[in-house]
Amino acid sequence: ENARIAREHMQHVRISRAKGVFEKGYEANWTEEIFRIHRILEWRNPRVYELNDLSGEVIDGIFYEQELAGVNKNLQEEEFIVDKVIRRRGRGANKEFFVSWWGYPSKFNSWIAASNIKLL
Repeated sequence: ENARIAREHMQHVRISRAKGVFEKGYEANWTEEIFRIHRILEWRNPRVYELNDLSGEVIDGIFYEQELAGVNKNLQEEEFIVDKVIRRRGRGANKEFFVSWWGYPSKFNSWIAASNIKLL
């Protein structure tokens, strides 16, 4: 019951990711993409959740509590992983990259300043 109460107050969550038959056990069980709880359907038994993505778009489907993992991060300070550099523009201090983000759909692709990229 305590976990259920805590879930109501967690605004950001990740979704459980189904693994294929031959996937390794050490690979992630949760999506990279972070979602927000849009609505809790308390009248359903068991209780289910509607989610929206970080752009505010409600995603299809409903999710059981067991399929959600709370995210206790400040997303303003979160560092996201660049999947691929798609395009480049500018020079010197004005250089920018159009990037796709690891684990996020293409609608989140964006231009970022080269100075905001940290090599790992």
